[in-house]
Amino acid sequence: MIAPFLSASGSMLGFVSVDLPYDGRQPGDLRRGVLEVFAAQAGIAISHMRERAALAERDRLVAAVSSVVRASQQSLEIDRILTDTIGAVAEGLRSQRMWVRVFSDADDAGGHGHRRQYPDDLSADVSPSLAALAGRMAQHCWLTQRAAIVAHRHMEPREALTEDEASMVLDFIASIGSHSLLLVPLGAATECVGYLVMTREAASPTWSPQEVDGAMEVGRDLGRSVLNARLLERERHLVDVLRETDRAKSILLSTVSHELKNPLTSILGHVEVLADDVAGQPDRMVNRSLDVIERNSRRLLSLVEELLSFSRLSDPDRPLERATVDLRQVMADTVDVLSPLASAGGVRIEVQLPAGGLAVEADEDQLTALVLNLASNAVKFSPQGSTVRLSAHPVPDAVEIRCTDEGIGISEQDQRLLFGEFYRSSNPAAHEIAGTGLGLSIVKRIVERHRGHIEVSSRLGEGSTFTVTIPSAYLVHDDVSATDSTSRPS
Repeated sequence: MIAPFLSASGSMLGFVSVDLPYDGRQPGDLRRGVLEVFAAQAGIAISHMRERAALAERDRLVAAVSSVVRASQQSLEIDRILTDTIGAVAEGLRSQRMWVRVFSDADDAGGHGHRRQYPDDLSADVSPSLAALAGRMAQHCWLTQRAAIVAHRHMEPREALTEDEASMVLDFIASIGSHSLLLVPLGAATECVGYLVMTREAASPTWSPQEVDGAMEVGRDLGRSVLNARLLERERHLVDVLRETDRAKSILLSTVSHELKNPLTSILGHVEVLADDVAGQPDRMVNRSLDVIERNSRRLLSLVEELLSFSRLSDPDRPLERATVDLRQVMADTVDVLSPLASAGGVRIEVQLPAGGLAVEADEDQLTALVLNLASNAVKFSPQGSTVRLSAHPVPDAVEIRCTDEGIGISEQDQRLLFGEFYRSSNPAAHEIAGTGLGLSIVKRIVERHRGHIEVSSRLGEGSTFTVTIPSAYLVHDDVSATDSTSRPS
């Protein structure tokens, strides 16, 4: 008698055969019924046993994958990720030998990839041709989202290897005393970034579907970690390149500015000598030429000075010399410097400070340049009879500096580009006023170096307000009145 062991779905799990009864008689209905009951119970027991084994294996693989994920997330350096995870992968997938390779970054021309092996003292030599073959297999497997298995009389997917290539892999497996090989691609999205190769000896079981699925999950998780680390490496490299480029630009600006400053100073000196010699003479052409030479030389000298300031502020290695800076004095100095320009244009300058004065921890020279650039811009672009207002007041853990004018205003499009280097407004009225386009970019650099921020509010024809916030401000009490207002009439 033969009775099959069936699963709940009706698939055959095995069978039992009974022969040669003791009494020598053909089994009757009772004996056949007993055997059928036994077979049915055995089928149920075998099904439960297999389900429990599959569940235990699945739990083990989930724990192994989770362990690899945790290890891969501990670092953002590719070498460290591979070092931290290779042992956990080998243990979780019960592999005696393992190789892992991450391809070279396409953006790194000199890159040679990253490689690890398990155990560390593994002596098996992987030839360049075999490594190249593994790379091609990994690309194919990632596209099809499958792992590759190579063993004697078994290979999948079959289209991944030619007969010669399969023979080369089998020879390698035999040379290291293994029985089968599992190749798992590493990748994220559409990009394959490397592969894992694992081998097992003949005494070990073949790779189960659950193990293959778990290995693919490991490949995806490691691929994401590697890709994140690679993106960080690219970002760091780009930051280094940009920093070096910025430093080179600063050096160039500084060198050119110094080379221009000396001859310009000499030209202005000789112009003054010539002007003294021709003073009172009726030759108007000479006087006019000297005026043009002096005016344009001073304009060039002003540009050179701004270039020097910009190069100094662009140097990331230049320290910020913080000190207690009295804003009352800074604004008073600004008014003194701009009084001739304001008087010539018929513009008033008003300064307002709170009672007790106000001080801030900052670089005094840079803070003075910040206020001077804002105020000089306001004066230059203000019409006759208007007022430029400079004010400062404390806010929580900071001081707020404002410069308000009644000038030509700034369009919304220009406001988005206003702090760029050498940017000049698109307003035709602004082009009639001489300028380099560096003043506000210098202001922006100073604000950033002090870890503050700057905002602009403006409408065409209605004037502009620039608001700068500098952290670490505090009040300084003295006998200054509640409002210190200084005006310069036209």
